[in-house]
Amino acid sequence: MDDFQSGIIALVRSAIDGSQVLLPADFDLRKALAFGGRQSLFPLLFSGIEHSGISLPDDLRAAAESRMVKNLMTDSCQLSALERLYAVFEQNEIDYMPLKGALLKYMYPSTDMRPMGDADILIRMEQYDRTRNVMQSLGFAEGVVTDHELVWKSADASVELHKKLLPRYNRDYHAYYGDGWRLARRVSPDGFRYAMCDEDELVYLITHLAKHYRKGGIGLRHLVDIWVYCRRKPQLDFLYIDEQLRRLDLMPFGENIIRTAKTAFEGGTPDAVGEAILAKMFTGGAFGTHENRVLFEAALKNNTEHDLSRSRFKIALFHAFPPYATMKKIYPALDGKPVLTPAYWIVRGFDLLLHGRDRIRRQSEDMKTMSDENIQNYYDELEYVGLGFNFKEN
Repeated sequence: MDDFQSGIIALVRSAIDGSQVLLPADFDLRKALAFGGRQSLFPLLFSGIEHSGISLPDDLRAAAESRMVKNLMTDSCQLSALERLYAVFEQNEIDYMPLKGALLKYMYPSTDMRPMGDADILIRMEQYDRTRNVMQSLGFAEGVVTDHELVWKSADASVELHKKLLPRYNRDYHAYYGDGWRLARRVSPDGFRYAMCDEDELVYLITHLAKHYRKGGIGLRHLVDIWVYCRRKPQLDFLYIDEQLRRLDLMPFGENIIRTAKTAFEGGTPDAVGEAILAKMFTGGAFGTHENRVLFEAALKNNTEHDLSRSRFKIALFHAFPPYATMKKIYPALDGKPVLTPAYWIVRGFDLLLHGRDRIRRQSEDMKTMSDENIQNYYDELEYVGLGFNFKEN
């Protein structure tokens, strides 16, 4: 780790355990807080600065305090909205299982330290008619529907109701989880809230992290989540966890992630694999970089085609002539009229020429990113951290 990475990790540790941090004199606090903003770590970094009595320039402190107030208000609104939602779920006898950030927030010293964009909740699709009525009664508006999520938004919170724990197109992980309810246990005998056991929850967090790591990268906050979770659950059965990770073909990666989290945030020196994981997580935003997502797309296609030139051609063809499912999202008037898709390809071509030159330029740059060398490096990096490119997606 370089001095900047070490300083960021030390500030995070300070926020969690209250330890004092002594940063190098040349440590760039503006850069650190900007990094925290990109990676959803701002409250942790600012809390670490406060715990350690580190002074900030007046303008930076004013901006940071303003941001912290907004974060606190957002956190309060989200939690109030979720408490109301859970209460109405109980009243209407609707089964639900909070996931990821909706659980992890309560494991931090204060819930506002763990920002959350969307609250993830697993539901039963056979109960969705009642669930929809509940959401509407609480002022939520129905939004995007994906393979595994139903998005609802209100003035106070965004909620992703999960049909299943992971998308069907993550065929390797989906085969293990199914819809996820086989792992759910009632929290109380007469209630309708469910939870996974502690071990299954950690395995799911690692699986979710792996899903994003291989797809485009993932930010440091997700490693903080793993550390905080393990710290709050000292009695975890790692024999069981290891067996589930083996079934998911995530054993080496999961071990590396847990070891790196514990080593880095508990004052140790990560090994070479841990250094590689941290370097990846310090790059880009909370969910990696655009370039990594481009390489993932090419590598995934090549995993099926076994021919990089053919893979690049198919990707270029997809961008030039998107399928009907994509086109109807761009042009809602096309919905229900698949036969008109070729005509809308022509319309889209003119739209791009007139208004989409930046998009054309980006796609051209993306094609250059998909070089044989870059894709091989992508394979090698995944293999090195124990993930490997042995997965399949539709």
